[in-house]
Amino acid sequence: MAIVLVVFLVVFTAMAAAIVSMSTSGARGGADHANAAGALFMAESGIEWAARRLFDTPDPQADCNALAGTTPATDVNGGGSFDITESNYDTMDGSCGLTSIGTVNQTRRVLKGNIPESVLNGDEGGGDDLFENSDEKFNNCNQQNLECQDGAMTFERPSGAAGQGNTNTQAKAGDLITDDFEAGDTVYFTANFEWDTTDVPTGNRFNIELTNNIANCDVFLPDLSSPCAAPADDPLYDLYDVVLILGDNFSAGSINHVDLMVDWGNNQSDWVTLSEGCIGRAGHCVGEGSDDPIDDGTWNEDP
Repeated sequence: MAIVLVVFLVVFTAMAAAIVSMSTSGARGGADHANAAGALFMAESGIEWAARRLFDTPDPQADCNALAGTTPATDVNGGGSFDITESNYDTMDGSCGLTSIGTVNQTRRVLKGNIPESVLNGDEGGGDDLFENSDEKFNNCNQQNLECQDGAMTFERPSGAAGQGNTNTQAKAGDLITDDFEAGDTVYFTANFEWDTTDVPTGNRFNIELTNNIANCDVFLPDLSSPCAAPADDPLYDLYDVVLILGDNFSAGSINHVDLMVDWGNNQSDWVTLSEGCIGRAGHCVGEGSDDPIDDGTWNEDP
């Protein structure tokens, strides 16, 4: 019995020690993982911080290069810090390359990021679809031959003879313009177009008008030509059917309202639909998140 008891005690003690060791290792591993994840987030925060600091900076090259060696944040929410250890302005593409080190409980992660020229020049992104919830933005939006739903605005030909009347709607600019552009900025109107395929809308004309004819641009269907059209090589054409330059001699605050309308030509085309529209600078109309630092292929974390 004594021998059996001794063997039992030895086995039990070994099992207990193994369980304690496994628990300790698991806890340590969990803590290490949390520290690593936190350090990575801190490194990302460093790049985001730099992007905000460099937005619309008066001297992109000097201000970019000056970030190296800064320690802008320590003990963020009790979770660690980030440091900008390298910053280099690229004279070829106008971007700012950064190295950010995040640290949490002595665990470090390193990220390299690239802040594009558009951010340094103040061309912030975050496009806003004009026609999303457009029944709340435009008056006359779900009546009088207009229908607004599912992020699109459909103009319907007034009843009667072909080409009779025009269909229009109006919105307060403050409900549409979310980008804070200023005089001197090139301001765009962009949208995608569809129409009734049973008849080519020959002679139909879409028009956008800003307060007091600040901009008054016709778009002729079906070729979507316009005297306000951006040059053919404008990259916004990769996203939109129509890209109009409204001007650069006014600020957002000088626009009180926006009129959209369709003048109907001499045919039986029944409807024209606009979707995915934007009013703002190019970076704004590119889409949500375009002001973020971009992954230039070097965002592999370095422990």
